[in-house]
Amino acid sequence: MTADVALAYLHPPEVGHNFCASLVDTVAYDLTGPRRLGELIPELCSSGAIVTGRNTVAKVFLDHLDLEWLWWVDTDMGWTADSLDRLLATADPATRPVVGGLCFAWRDIAPDNFNGFRQVATPTIYDWVDVEGQARRFKARTTYPPDTVLQCAATGSAMLLIHRSALEKVRVEHGDHWYDRIPVIDGYMGEDISFCARLGAAGVPVHIDTSVRTNHMKRIYVSDC
Repeated sequence: MTADVALAYLHPPEVGHNFCASLVDTVAYDLTGPRRLGELIPELCSSGAIVTGRNTVAKVFLDHLDLEWLWWVDTDMGWTADSLDRLLATADPATRPVVGGLCFAWRDIAPDNFNGFRQVATPTIYDWVDVEGQARRFKARTTYPPDTVLQCAATGSAMLLIHRSALEKVRVEHGDHWYDRIPVIDGYMGEDISFCARLGAAGVPVHIDTSVRTNHMKRIYVSDC
């Protein structure tokens, strides 16, 4: 097979062990046969510069690399060595140009009476919903079918495979501002959700393959409540 994927990640000075081990496993696996990885694009990035970092990577990918797919992985994620192959098997430049793995966010839902919070893991699978008296907004699904490819309105960029044609379509409408955060009634959408909103406006579908599992390193509060 021809190398046609750029693996990209934004990183602070320190990254998670799960990410490091997964990256090593992925490169080693790819070298044993698939040979799909053509480039690594690491971008040093503080937490306040994520939008700039993601936009920079997208621009480098389109303008300087002759590759078909951009594969985002975040540096607090873990995955299996064959995850890229499985995403590529699901993806299609025309019908499934953007495919994510099954990822989870960790959300505070209520105070826990000990100056911390009760927390819950939610899948990063989002749909547009109409909220009475407010503008439309994204809402996370609470359930999902296992080992299934499903379409959604948005997902995060923690494990996301994107065909270059999808980035090009967004560029036509928005220039080099794929990930600029979109304002909403109570603040701003996240940069990756804003990207998906632009994909949807450009007619580009987003899919999730729930068989491609990951973990997400987070700090949590532990108590009996």
